[in-house]
Amino acid sequence: MDNYRGPAEESFTIKQLDVQLFERMSKDFGFDYQKILITQILSILSAQELRFEVKRDTFGDEELVMLSSAQEMRDMCQPYINEINNVELFTSKLKHFIEDINIYFYELYMCVITLLMYFDSAPKEMEIWMNILHFLRHKMITRRRNRPGQVETDTWLKSQRENGVMPKISRYRLPFKPIVEQPLKDILDSELNVDNCQSWFPLIQMYTALKGSKDSSQNCDYFCMSAVKNSISEYKSKNDSESWSLHPTNNAFLQSILRLVEKVNNPNKAFLILYFVSNYARDGADQVEASYECWKFVKEKGHLITDPKSREQVAKVKRRYPIQKTQHLLYVYGLTDEKLLRQVENPTELIQALYHHELILKSSKVDINALVAEIAKLHDLCLATIQYRLLQKWLALTMESTGDGTILEETFMEEQNWPEQANGAESSNSQDASENVNRAFYILSSWPKAEAVKFLVGLIFKGGSVNTSTQLQMYECYSKLNDGSNSFTNTISQRQFISIKCVHELKALGYKSNLEKFSDDHCNKIDILKMIWQRNAQNPLSLEVMANICLGFDIHLPQIWNGILKRMVMFHMVRELNALLDVLSCRPHLLHLDGLAQAWDYVLCHPLQNAVELRSFKQEELLHKTLLRLQGCPVVHALNLLQFAQLCTVVHRPHMAAALLTFCQSAEQRQKIKKMIHSHPVENLRQQILDLEDAGILPVVLNFALKELNL
Repeated sequence: MDNYRGPAEESFTIKQLDVQLFERMSKDFGFDYQKILITQILSILSAQELRFEVKRDTFGDEELVMLSSAQEMRDMCQPYINEINNVELFTSKLKHFIEDINIYFYELYMCVITLLMYFDSAPKEMEIWMNILHFLRHKMITRRRNRPGQVETDTWLKSQRENGVMPKISRYRLPFKPIVEQPLKDILDSELNVDNCQSWFPLIQMYTALKGSKDSSQNCDYFCMSAVKNSISEYKSKNDSESWSLHPTNNAFLQSILRLVEKVNNPNKAFLILYFVSNYARDGADQVEASYECWKFVKEKGHLITDPKSREQVAKVKRRYPIQKTQHLLYVYGLTDEKLLRQVENPTELIQALYHHELILKSSKVDINALVAEIAKLHDLCLATIQYRLLQKWLALTMESTGDGTILEETFMEEQNWPEQANGAESSNSQDASENVNRAFYILSSWPKAEAVKFLVGLIFKGGSVNTSTQLQMYECYSKLNDGSNSFTNTISQRQFISIKCVHELKALGYKSNLEKFSDDHCNKIDILKMIWQRNAQNPLSLEVMANICLGFDIHLPQIWNGILKRMVMFHMVRELNALLDVLSCRPHLLHLDGLAQAWDYVLCHPLQNAVELRSFKQEELLHKTLLRLQGCPVVHALNLLQFAQLCTVVHRPHMAAALLTFCQSAEQRQKIKKMIHSHPVENLRQQILDLEDAGILPVVLNFALKELNL
């Protein structure tokens, strides 16, 4: 700082002296009174120290507390100021003095400017300086975001050549002089982030006015961009994870950016900020949300974006967001197959691939219907059209040509080339039939019930001769959907299904068949049954077809059923017999049939024939159900109980054989069973017999057994 004191006056400025003393001494020694006053004021100002404390606030953060006061400095100078007459000399000295003030000493700047204003000698810009100083003094009370930059450091070293170290106060305050004299961005840029940017707007506006402009919007827009860049850099350094985030990791950060964007005046700048954020956000939910906000801005204000380069980026955003969102949805639903991720740019193919995904066949909890609905909505696709095409593919209808013969000829013309055809395309397609049904059902289950039913019924009964294999697939799909609601009332009858099934199975036997004429009431089903029996009685499939025809068209002739049941026993068709016996046993006129008794014998003995000595919960449960079924069998009197009892003793279940005693038709039969039981003695036979009550065996049956066995 310049030396403002002459040799004669220096001795008077060692300490603060009374004004009257200065005046008397000036007269006595012939000194210039005004110069002595000015020198004293400048000496007082030069001697001021930047005094402050750093304390901790309630939250433990550092807080700057200033001990120096502009008013105190003014009060110290005021007695001498009152005597100043040579205003021009005094103010010129002050203007020179202000150049050398410590750039962080706001209070001293304020004191000097106040003195200039007091003498109406302050340049006009100093009014803005004063406002800036007030703003900085109240704002700069916490630690700065970054260390002083190069411009700030150079300014300090230039003004304080004797001190090459940055002062402690620079950790908390910005330098005043560089702010008003140099580009604001050189000082302020590094201090900004999205959370504090708006709080700096008053300074930006004052700086703009200082430079002679009334419109601060351009500067504000620039600093908003700087704030976003700083925050993104800081955010990236703290979140350097390469994993895909399924949920937003810092939604508050994005909201801060959006609030800042609202303050940006230029649509081009606002878009660039959002575009920048979307490019540098963390992969996953954060990036998708940022991209969405950018995409939404383009949708709402895209017409205001006029910059040629920005227009290119606008087109990119419109295309990129749906792709990024689609990719994120795959991650959210756990479908991160590389093959699926490669298809995110082609949503139609992706939806088709999702409907072909193996998870649909595994009853997975992943809701692919919900996923594809989101993807379709995102890309403005008609999902119903895509689904309809897939359903047509999976439930494809094959129109077949028919001849003009009699009903019997059209229904039962032998197909000479059937074996070759079975190994051809039709056989190949049937392999995927079950999968197709499941996939079709999966799609239709997402439709309103009424629409799904209407669609299936329309396909099943489409005009013309139709591929019955496909119709069966559709009927199976229909059955899966049927929840008993009104939508399914009066749609497809059991007889219609049986007709489809029979015609399909007749084709498998090598006959051409016509669904329409086969279903006709005038078609003689008895003649059809006779023909099948004569030509295909050795084929298990033919027996199943005959059974379906009889059940579907209420044909219950004893002679026909007797033959079917006996042949089914011969071919060990236990599954088919189990399905038939409960139905046929409700027909009183069939109960006398040998075939029915043989069928019951076979299905009741089958579990015992496959049982092992070592007991397990699952096996015991099956054997108990078998015994319970025997107890309720309507033809128990005709069963071969000796065979059943023998199987029980072979697998070491004599207690089950004991339950048969009450059903024996003769004393001789009862004695034989008792002999079998006694030949395999067990210690706890009585208790095992009593335990059968828990399986549903009647107490009267068990008590009779205990009595007969003297237990």
